[in-house]
Amino acid sequence: MNDYSRAIIDAYIDASTRELFRSCGIEVFAAPEGAQGPESPFAATIGFTSGPIHGFLILALDRGLAERSLPASLRGAAAEDEIVADWTGELSNQLLGRLKTRFARVGIDVELSTPVTFVGKDLRHFSNPSLLRTMLRFEESSGGPPFFVELQGDCPPGFEVGPELGSEEEGAEEGEVQLF
Repeated sequence: MNDYSRAIIDAYIDASTRELFRSCGIEVFAAPEGAQGPESPFAATIGFTSGPIHGFLILALDRGLAERSLPASLRGAAAEDEIVADWTGELSNQLLGRLKTRFARVGIDVELSTPVTFVGKDLRHFSNPSLLRTMLRFEESSGGPPFFVELQGDCPPGFEVGPELGSEEEGAEEGEVQLF
């Protein structure tokens, strides 16, 4: 994969992450290089596939950010771990959904799996060598520990992200409900 394709994927992740948290009323921005992630994160991983491409996304954030991003109906004095974990999984699902929309614009149709959530201190992810691997770190504009989004996947040699394809059909905006 060339540097151009990597830059496009990083830009997709950056824009999608900012949009996701903005929709929760939270402004985030890129964290400085080398910023450490949360000490005891709530994390979610969600898989994806698209023909010969398959992989996963990891979202790891601290409890405080997860609680601040909860829908108003779920916010309370002390949200239970199960609610925070479930919401973290939903955030990963919405984030990958936003990425799916962006990938569709370049002709890559992505299917998503169900997210899996976990929490703990000293969590480590053993990544496999792959052509598609990127990690971006973010911070809240109001402070708080950095969080990260990692995308890793396997793709065939020579895989590149192409230019956006024109489409006469307008897709649904994020957050819209569609009934089939």
